[in-house]
Amino acid sequence: MQFGARANPCYTVVGVIENARHWDLTEDPWPEYYLPLNRMPIAGYKPSVLIIRTPPNHVAAVAAEARRLLHTAFPDNTPTVTAMKEILAPQFHPWRLGAALFTAFGMLALCIAAIGVYSTLSYTIAQRTHEIGVRVALGAQRRDVARLVFRSALTIVTSGIFVGIVLALGLERLVAKLLYGTSPHDPLTIGAMAAVLVAAATLAAALPARRASRVDPVIALRTDG
Repeated sequence: MQFGARANPCYTVVGVIENARHWDLTEDPWPEYYLPLNRMPIAGYKPSVLIIRTPPNHVAAVAAEARRLLHTAFPDNTPTVTAMKEILAPQFHPWRLGAALFTAFGMLALCIAAIGVYSTLSYTIAQRTHEIGVRVALGAQRRDVARLVFRSALTIVTSGIFVGIVLALGLERLVAKLLYGTSPHDPLTIGAMAAVLVAAATLAAALPARRASRVDPVIALRTDG
């Protein structure tokens, strides 16, 4: 690659990267090339940063060895060796705080949804006591009654999940600005969310289903009369 005037010499590119970020983790990456230090086109250029990649369990040993080698190469300067996680920590802090808040509000919403499912099913079972009594009197087993209750719960939850997914996909442009490392339509995230909601609804429906399966048909029919 040639810089400046046509008479300048050409320099060999020793490295190419397609997704370099310099100032912020959320900035759009851009391609970048690397030149050898001993033939930099900028006169008087001196390297100021050296990045070393090492396994997490070798950070302390590599940092000590890097500090020794840098002091040997540049005796007039005092090298500073810092782990990358310490450099990136200030950028991660707002994201981690936001993630913690979103998680807390999400758990609160999940608890409210589970309580709502439980209350709805309990009320529905109380209104259908006579029907359940008739089913049991006609030979319905406890598992049949429990299956009926669980089917009602899952119908409500799956309908809500479907509407939620449609709204999330429709608002993905607004949500995308709040996400890092994933997309608004990530199938793994959506699948995990749906599984958690279904599990919460199943737990919320367990007690009403158990109560419904133990309905005494004689008492239920007598109460209705």
